[in-house]
Amino acid sequence: MSDALNGAPMKMISGWFIVAFLVGCGSSGSVQKLGPDTYTVRSQVVFGPGKATEAQANALSVANNFCASQGKEVVVDSYNTMGHAMSVTGDSEVRFKCLVKGDADLRRPRFEAQPNLIIENRQR
Repeated sequence: MSDALNGAPMKMISGWFIVAFLVGCGSSGSVQKLGPDTYTVRSQVVFGPGKATEAQANALSVANNFCASQGKEVVVDSYNTMGHAMSVTGDSEVRFKCLVKGDADLRRPRFEAQPNLIIENRQR
């Protein structure tokens, strides 16, 4: 067998691995309608450090572009980003509204940390 053919299967496997790696690096889900002017979008990014920040940026970009395509402004109601600086994966979900200029709800958002645990006292 010639030397040219001996390395061909390994090169093919390596090529497919690189393609699969690049395709699987991240995704932004489609915008889902929650109410008359309220929507949500989720973004997931994998394979590298700092991906939580990248996932959040992707989700915010999708939200901005979605509202802009309707000639409206985006107002973020809430967001939840999971992962940390050293994590190899990131996941972010953004809930937002698309509002026309002049809408009373079109104002600077104020975010407060949402609890990830609520303890209910049922003693009476």
